[in-house]
Amino acid sequence: MFVANDNASLDTQKVTQDFVLEIQSHNNHQLQGSLQFDYLHQHFECTFNISASDIKLKSVFPFKGLVTAAPTIPSYDITQTGYLTNNDVISKKGNQQIVWLILDIIHLYNLSRLKLSSIKEVYDEVFLVAQKNDPSLTYGKINPHQTINEQYTELLKKKLKRKHKHDYTTAIGLLASVQNLILQ
Repeated sequence: MFVANDNASLDTQKVTQDFVLEIQSHNNHQLQGSLQFDYLHQHFECTFNISASDIKLKSVFPFKGLVTAAPTIPSYDITQTGYLTNNDVISKKGNQQIVWLILDIIHLYNLSRLKLSSIKEVYDEVFLVAQKNDPSLTYGKINPHQTINEQYTELLKKKLKRKHKHDYTTAIGLLASVQNLILQ
């Protein structure tokens, strides 16, 4: 994988880790802390919040405000496939989702540095559709958490996937990130 850190394990064999995760607080079956990884000689830092049903990463360096989130697991399914185990340890599925979220940040980083005008172009198309249906919307400030706006978040996700060949984990995080990039 192209996101890597090399650390020596106790038995002196090399083990490749994709990221460094530091837990800063642990309460009510939630872990909060920081996550760090390197990509193309660029150091990235994120904050994270992990519960049994949800994971959220938010970039704090080099691009403040890139947001990624794993799909929320329904409550009836948490005990068998949650992101945290019963002992509040990150599960294998949680670890895999963190890697996917890191890839989302990497793709957004690459798009913002190489094709920012392309992101803006796709967002503009989606905003025009949204504004036709709701003239009160403000550019760069579509609330992704309002049910009425869910169709626009999904439209943005589909258009960016079609154009740039990466399927972002959640549409809500993608909309929030794209709007943060445009407003910055």
